[in-house]
Amino acid sequence: KAKAANKEDIKVRFSDVAGAEEEKQELVEFSQPGKRATRSTATDRDPYGNKCCCRCGVWKPVSEFSVRAAAPDRLNYSCKVCCRLAGRACIYNITVEHLLSIYEHQERKCAICSTALDIEQVGNNVCVDHDHSCCPETGAGKTCGKCVRGLLCRSCNFFIGIARDDSNILLQAVEYLARDLSVIHNLVQQ
Repeated sequence: KAKAANKEDIKVRFSDVAGAEEEKQELVEFSQPGKRATRSTATDRDPYGNKCCCRCGVWKPVSEFSVRAAAPDRLNYSCKVCCRLAGRACIYNITVEHLLSIYEHQERKCAICSTALDIEQVGNNVCVDHDHSCCPETGAGKTCGKCVRGLLCRSCNFFIGIARDDSNILLQAVEYLARDLSVIHNLVQQ
């Protein structure tokens, strides 16, 4: 029943498309929500020239895919967003699903300052924070995955890094910010 509603919704949404009824039906078949592409359909395009990402199953403009010379259509099988998420998850030895669940658990905000994060945006400010003392540097630069603490904005991640993940330094910084400035001002007046 829901599948029929989706088809009707798509037909209504694209009712202004000029052309024969077959063209509308073709559009419905290509644009089904949740329909995942496979490598055999990786070169398929919908009537608007969109390509389906093999990871997320969403039909997107070809500009959302990176060039891949070895692919039949010279485009990567996965969209840029999925590739970026998969690469980031791989570095931290977690799944994309785990990365996204952290993102949703934090309500799409930095775990420290609550700045809004957009994990899908190119050049985003989302950093995966992990305990640097847990995993010694490896040649591949990967972590064990068990030391991931959360997602931070670039500024907070930089701040944590400058403090060398030392909570004592961070507590001293809090004390420093909360101190009475009149002592310093009195020094200047003397």
